[in-house]
Amino acid sequence: MNRNRSSTSAGEDTVSPWIETIAAKYGWIWIGLTFGLAAKYALLIKRGVKVRPILVFADFLLLPMVALIAYSIAHQFGATGEAAALLTAMGTVGADRLVQFYMDRFFAQIERAGNTSPGPDGPGD
Repeated sequence: MNRNRSSTSAGEDTVSPWIETIAAKYGWIWIGLTFGLAAKYALLIKRGVKVRPILVFADFLLLPMVALIAYSIAHQFGATGEAAALLTAMGTVGADRLVQFYMDRFFAQIERAGNTSPGPDGPGD
């Protein structure tokens, strides 16, 4: 009665390769988001702002967008590890201003694209 045994022993836990890859690639980003969010609320409390649940809820809704922006910035600078976490934390502390900056840039590009005059063969002739 020799049953098939797995390659791991009874006390050994295994981690999925997917989870391991996600943790290796985005772990520092999550650490930066967590520390940045804590620092943001610490600064608000220090300024005397009353932190309400709606404010926390709004920040959690903004967090995925901040994560994408922070990952993009870290990737463009080639930052990994602690540097990526630091860039992400700084982006999270100034999340409102960072998202507003990117929205302004986006709408300015749309406006410039809409204001271009058609060429000689364009529909305006």
